[in-house]
Amino acid sequence: MRHPVIPALLIALFGWQAAAWYLRLPRAAAPANGMETADLRPLQGLTLQAADGSRHAWPAITNGLVGLLFPSPDPAANRRALPRVQDAWAQLERAGRPLRVVLCDIAPTAAEQDAFLQDFKPPWPAVPAGEERLRRAGLAPPAAERPQLILFDARGRLVTRRGVDDILHMGADAWEAWKP
Repeated sequence: MRHPVIPALLIALFGWQAAAWYLRLPRAAAPANGMETADLRPLQGLTLQAADGSRHAWPAITNGLVGLLFPSPDPAANRRALPRVQDAWAQLERAGRPLRVVLCDIAPTAAEQDAFLQDFKPPWPAVPAGEERLRRAGLAPPAAERPQLILFDARGRLVTRRGVDDILHMGADAWEAWKP
């Protein structure tokens, strides 16, 4: 949720262009019901697909964070952002900071999803193309120009909707802002 005072503060400090810039920032969707928590339990029975074609169960989160990563419809934006997200994730894994990432809404068809997975070879499993449980859980894909990483703690409480932005600015140090 955007704070209503921020545009007025930006106008006072930097002029109307700064406020206009702020209001154009993409809003990531999560949860779509406007709440600051999401019930991720309906997703626990979901079988996920990895880039190598193997199948995985939805990650059991008892500590740490779960991240729903929505790629951008723009392949160039994915090529710029996803390698940095992957590097930060690998650093967090090596440091013992559990972040379970699941790719969501990659493509409308299984063939397009397979092509994406082969192109990017992400280390994370993906929700199968056309799976409706995300929407039933109140999680809709964001309409954004770059990938969006939406993080929840083990209880389903929203940690951040701007995980990719945090990683692009802070790298793996973003964990300090997110820590559960």
